[in-house]
Amino acid sequence: MAVEWYLMNSPPNRYSGFEDDDFAYFGTEGFNELLYSCISDEVTLYNYDLSVSETARCIVRGNIADTTLKSLNRVFIFNIGTVKAGMYVFFDNSYWLIIGYPGNNKIYEKVTAVLCQYQIKWQNSKGNIIKRWVNLTTASKYDIGETNTQKAILTTNNLTILIPNDTESMELERKRVFIDKNTKNPSKVFKITRNDDVLYEYNSHGGVLSFIADKTELNPKTDNTGLGICGYIPPAPSGGRASGLYPVPKIIYNGKPAIKLGGNFKRARGVFVDFNGDCAEGSGLWIVDCEFKDKLIIVSNGNQIKIKAPDIYEDLIGRSFKLIFSDKTKSVFDKMTFTIESCT
Repeated sequence: MAVEWYLMNSPPNRYSGFEDDDFAYFGTEGFNELLYSCISDEVTLYNYDLSVSETARCIVRGNIADTTLKSLNRVFIFNIGTVKAGMYVFFDNSYWLIIGYPGNNKIYEKVTAVLCQYQIKWQNSKGNIIKRWVNLTTASKYDIGETNTQKAILTTNNLTILIPNDTESMELERKRVFIDKNTKNPSKVFKITRNDDVLYEYNSHGGVLSFIADKTELNPKTDNTGLGICGYIPPAPSGGRASGLYPVPKIIYNGKPAIKLGGNFKRARGVFVDFNGDCAEGSGLWIVDCEFKDKLIIVSNGNQIKIKAPDIYEDLIGRSFKLIFSDKTKSVFDKMTFTIESCT
């Protein structure tokens, strides 16, 4: 008999006759044989932000569903220890989010997953854009979709969002996000109103977050439809951090940035502006960056500053210094370069 006729790669080597021994000797090896048979599939596993991936073989159950809801679920069977809740399985050209507690029977590991229909985007506290594939289900199945106020008729809808449990996703509560099939010009905005962060927490086996999203209205002034980010805050136009957030410091100064030797005080004012260019409240710090600071007369009072160059220091003519106005962390700032000129 040809060796290819055997199902198992390795021949039997135990003959105790006990069922438990056969289970231990051949159970895992038998499952590994199935992973490379015609009933298995190769999938790609991803972590919560798709930054880490690896391929794995598994058996997929639930491909042939009897109802619409069941068609959005899959059961994946892997080798033990392969996956955790909150990971993605890329299968059948779609992302599937593992939401079930991984369980095993000492031979293989089985997890449940749901289809991810949409990728939501938001901006974190550092200004970085975060993206996550999520599963969406309706939380208001029989809502008519409108509410009538005294002033206007507003759209209504509620969705349940399942998303990987990670540090960035935990900050999603109270934020507004686009959930709209029209990704080129979205208009449907939802506010995350509830976070059930312990319902699907499996400790060392991973976990997912369950949010409730409530339909709200588009704010064309702050919601960036091109980027798909609600309440988008652009990077600071100048200063120390590329992902800095508004309001940012700005120096207000009129005239040529030059100081006459022996002339009058030159005055500047520091303000904080938001992304619309409007002034916002804030208290900043003044920094005069040069090697001859002790030869200048500098008087600062809060966000106001005035500087003059005494006429006794003729060696300052032609030299320049940087005037910097920053926030109290000195990480975001605006700056100007002033030159000292002769009074003649």
